[in-house]
Amino acid sequence: MRLSSISYFRAIAIILIVAGHCYPTVDLELVSWPTRYAANLLTGGTTFFVFISGYMFNHVFAPRFEYRQFMAAKCRNVLMPYLALAVPMSIYFVLRHPQDMAEVLGPADPALQTVKALATGYPLVGYWFIPFILVMFLASPLHMRFIALAPMVRVAVVFLSLIVALFVQRPVENLNVFQSVLYFTPVYLFGILASIYREPVLAALRGREYLLFAMAFAIAAVQTSMGLQGNGHKPMFTFAGIDLMLLQKLFLTIAIYATLERCSVLHSQSLLLVSEASFAIFFLHPIVLILLGWVHATHLTGWPWVDLVLVSMETVMICVAIAVTARRFLSHRSRLLLGY
Repeated sequence: MRLSSISYFRAIAIILIVAGHCYPTVDLELVSWPTRYAANLLTGGTTFFVFISGYMFNHVFAPRFEYRQFMAAKCRNVLMPYLALAVPMSIYFVLRHPQDMAEVLGPADPALQTVKALATGYPLVGYWFIPFILVMFLASPLHMRFIALAPMVRVAVVFLSLIVALFVQRPVENLNVFQSVLYFTPVYLFGILASIYREPVLAALRGREYLLFAMAFAIAAVQTSMGLQGNGHKPMFTFAGIDLMLLQKLFLTIAIYATLERCSVLHSQSLLLVSEASFAIFFLHPIVLILLGWVHATHLTGWPWVDLVLVSMETVMICVAIAVTARRFLSHRSRLLLGY
């Protein structure tokens, strides 16, 4: 069964992820309270992606789960496109910007530095997600055991993992894959629960979506007033309070999901195309942003917030065009190159 709400949610998630990565490209300065507040709401779209991954794991793969086939498919559709694009880009950065790479990854010879770059996703923005999500896929037998637990035990596991995540926060430069796994595990498990209990959850939330949005907006206001900007990053074993961004994005995740489930009349071929090409957009958008910067196509109006919208749309459309063209010429082989 196709879940149109999840398809539209995936499209929204990838658009917000691209927008969040466009801040430096358009020289967006977050100085006033309203701009910092808006940025806190826009930042952190990866949480949506992780929730959707957990949801789809239970909905699509869990009923007929076979670990070897599951991992073979993920290697084909996720690992192969990652290597196809990350290997040449990693070699480029290692050879052209060795000092910058050494400052973040530590000194090493070019070959080892390239391996370290591939293992962490650095320096391409967002590429850290692939090593992280591959570890989550490797841990799928644990997720199957989670699904088999008694209902109250499942809830307890999600609650305890959320407490850990709130204090662990995200890793510095997103380099520590294990820390990312700890941080996003409750989101992934929450997606699984939302799929398992889809009907009762939606019934409980119907008509209350505005309360969830209000909670997310209120937490974003607290973040902004406390001077917290964007995602929290820190070494895993240091204390820096709790991660309000995770709480905010969880409320926003539930609110958007419940709202989309109610919008049964929504039908947008454009959003469905963006959803279908979401992995290709994810793989391509850091490279497209670099190229747009090289040709000075990122400061279109001189107004950073307007440029943010325009460059985000421009980037998504270019990525979709590349993905569609690749599929037309390469057929199913384009999935090995771009994940689409």
